Amino acid sequence: MSAKAEQSQGARPTRLRWRWHRNPIRTRGQAAHELFVTMLVLAALALPALGFIAGRAQFDVADARSRRVAAENHPVTAVLQNNVYGSGSSLRGGKTTAAVSWTAADGTVRVGTAAVQSSGDKGDTTTIWLDAAGNPAGAPAPHDRVVLNAIGAGLLTLLGGLGVVLVIYAAEHTAFMRSRMGAWAREWEQLAPEWSRA
Repeated sequence: MSAKAEQSQGARPTRLRWRWHRNPIRTRGQAAHELFVTMLVLAALALPALGFIAGRAQFDVADARSRRVAAENHPVTAVLQNNVYGSGSSLRGGKTTAAVSWTAADGTVRVGTAAVQSSGDKGDTTTIWLDAAGNPAGAPAPHDRVVLNAIGAGLLTLLGGLGVVLVIYAAEHTAFMRSRMGAWAREWEQLAPEWSRA
C-alpha cells in the first residue's frame, strides 16, 4: 500500500470527527449551536416512536371504553315511528336521534327517543342499545372508528412534535445568526481602523 493511500485512509476519520474536536476558528456559540441542532435531530428521530405510543394509548383507552359500553348495554330491535333522513335533533358519527318503539324484557312495548342510523322510513326496523334499566343508551364505538381515531392521534402527535421542533430550530437559528452577525460587526469595528492605517 502506497504512502498516499495510507494518508488518505488516515485522514478520513479526521474529516468525520473534526466537528467534535477543538478548532481555533470555531466559536463557543457555533459549538453550542451545533450541539443544539444535534439534540433537535435526535428529538425528531424519536417522534415516530412518540406518535406510536400516543396512538396506542388512544386505542387502548377507546377500546376499553367500547368494551365497557358493550358489557353494560345490550342491543335490541326497534321500529322507527317516523321517517328519518338525518333530521334528528343531533348528528353523532353518522347517527341521529329519532322516536322508536321496542319490546322490553317484560314483553311491554315502549316508545322513546334513541340513536338510530341517519336514514330510514317509518316502520323500518333498526338496532338501538339499552342500558341495564331498559332505557336507550349509547352504542359502543365501532372498531374501525377506534382504529382511525388512534391513527389520527398518532399522526397528530407526530406532526405536532415535528412542528414544535421546526419552530424551536427556527428561533434558535435566528438567535444564533443575530449573535454571529453582531460578533462579526464588533470584530470589524476593532479591525477596521488598523486596516485603514495600513
